[in-house]
Amino acid sequence: MLRSAQTFAVLLLVWGAWYFLATWLVNPTIEISGGKAAFNPPGNSKPQDDPQVSVPSAARLTLALVEEQLQSSGPPVPSPIPHVSSKDPRTLALNVTAEDLPPDALGISSQTSRFGEGGKTLVFLRIQKTAGTTLERIMERQCALNGWNCDWNWHVDWNYVLQKHAGKRIVCFLRHPVDRVYSEYLFLSQKAHTPPPQGMPQWDYTPEQAASLPLGSIEDYALFPDNPVHERGARYLLGFRRPYIFMCFENCELWWKDYLEGRDVRRMKDPKERAKLPPNGSAPGAAMRLAGEAGWTDAELLEILRGRLARVEFGIAECFEASARLLAKRYGWDERSMLQVAKGHYRAGGKNSVSNRTRRHRDELPSHVVRLLEEKNRLDVKLFYLALEVFRERLRTAGLKVEAEHCNPNSES
Repeated sequence: MLRSAQTFAVLLLVWGAWYFLATWLVNPTIEISGGKAAFNPPGNSKPQDDPQVSVPSAARLTLALVEEQLQSSGPPVPSPIPHVSSKDPRTLALNVTAEDLPPDALGISSQTSRFGEGGKTLVFLRIQKTAGTTLERIMERQCALNGWNCDWNWHVDWNYVLQKHAGKRIVCFLRHPVDRVYSEYLFLSQKAHTPPPQGMPQWDYTPEQAASLPLGSIEDYALFPDNPVHERGARYLLGFRRPYIFMCFENCELWWKDYLEGRDVRRMKDPKERAKLPPNGSAPGAAMRLAGEAGWTDAELLEILRGRLARVEFGIAECFEASARLLAKRYGWDERSMLQVAKGHYRAGGKNSVSNRTRRHRDELPSHVVRLLEEKNRLDVKLFYLALEVFRERLRTAGLKVEAEHCNPNSES
């Protein structure tokens, strides 16, 4: 009887190990989210705003152990730490130093300085409310058809891209900040998703901010202190400190606590590197304010942004079809298929609408609201018009002269 029981136990153990390995191969990564853990399906098929991830029953014990580890010592990976130059220690919130200033302004249209040139790996530096879901649909199809390795799910910034996607091509889209801010306000106020940070942990609202976010009027929303909706374009292209929440789908308070209390910094092994950083994290929406208080000027940051634009492919949301044509030429993708997708203005979690132009909220807002949003996004406005100039030049260089002439977001047509 004892031997039979031992044999049965061994068989059960072998079967359990086999089943677990098979499950692991199908679901190769564990997603952890503030006391919740789940296996993440392989590939990029899971939309970022869908928190429902199935958990194989055989893996529940392992997930429980992971959750216990998360509760006791925080997220398994520290937040990305920005480089801080010993020559210019002004930056603690942004990933910029004086060394990032380009030697001249002539490289903004260069075809040779962009990251990952010639390769078939691509990451989407995804700024919120810049037609990202539409570009995601294009990438999903074109990357598969053309054998590209692409990553598009997450709202990643310059820090994350350089640390986790080194050597890849980078693509991003920009949008006029007044339209982008108002679009995000509508998105949140209409409750298209659970309010951040639970529903959208990558949108940079701290738990405290999310609990008191004023959505009664666009003016109250715009005046909310350190609102991360402002200067998103500049902040994402510059890189900023934030919690490492790319493995968190919901209930991410522990991840925020780990970052805001400085536990991620304390886990750094090099004391010299730890000494360069503040003991505690700050709200991501405060990054631009803190950079200004440290002495950075808009002119300096804009020059750094000019250099960043030289290293990425980018489009303009208001000129999406022209952007799709340019990307098709640059990547060798199917232009016709891309334009078919471009006509559908996809909304994450919402209905799609077929249109030939992107809605311009500036036409619907009172002039004093437009001025308020422009004031709150002063650097982003400058970045947008700089990017528009570079973009139109790239269109002309690619032989898309008609598209360059028609790409005028200030035009009524």
